[in-house]
Amino acid sequence: MSTESKIVKIFISSPNEVANERVIIKDIISDINGVWEDCLGIKFKAINWEKIPPKFVEKSVQTTINNDLNDCDIYLGILWKYFGTPVGKYMSGTEAEYEFAKKKKKNFLDGKNEGDIDIMFYFSNISYPPQDINTIQLDLVNDFKEKIRNNIIYSEYNSIEEFKYLIFQHLSIQLKERYEKIKQEKDKLEE
Repeated sequence: MSTESKIVKIFISSPNEVANERVIIKDIISDINGVWEDCLGIKFKAINWEKIPPKFVEKSVQTTINNDLNDCDIYLGILWKYFGTPVGKYMSGTEAEYEFAKKKKKNFLDGKNEGDIDIMFYFSNISYPPQDINTIQLDLVNDFKEKIRNNIIYSEYNSIEEFKYLIFQHLSIQLKERYEKIKQEKDKLEE
């Protein structure tokens, strides 16, 4: 393709216990880009909090993360049995990032900003040894599930293979919808 690809930034939000899932998402993004970028002119780019260089941290790590998130097109959250470490008024960084994305979405829908964001959240139901259970953390995860279940792309998965399938399916739909929107805008300009 002769023109530069439109970059769609995907912010991956999760605690460290699902680091394997973050790697899977990046691999799927690479596969999708390899197949579709030249044809459609759209490229996904993963943004994740652990890659922020310390020298770029502003007031706080979370403020810097939120600045990165503000520039993203898709928020993709993942939780399993650990909710995370409290950040400010939130019970975890993941919750803070989700609330930031939700506010960005609301402001877009209210006409207060131009940057829309799609929100996707995945919860692992993969079993784990009973000694790994922290009931407080698990209760926080389950309460959060109930809180966010509506008005977003919400999925639960029982295996890594199912997770791969869901991510591939949902990102493919995102790619298709974004391509159609770009095509419609281009067609309007040509009229």
